Amino acid sequence: MMRLISIAEAESIFNRRRNWLYRMERDGVLPKAVKLNGRTIGWEEKDIEEFIKQQKK
Repeated sequence: MMRLISIAEAESIFNRRRNWLYRMERDGVLPKAVKLNGRTIGWEEKDIEEFIKQQKK
């Protein structure tokens, strides 16, 4: 089952604010967030892990 990284978790992981996350997503730097049940928004854990790996290269 897919694990979803919430906006609050992503803020903590990247040590950045929500608007930074949305800007990076809009600019295509971060993958698109997933919307569940109309209210819950976040990123798939595997997508965030892959993004972090790419940034370390």
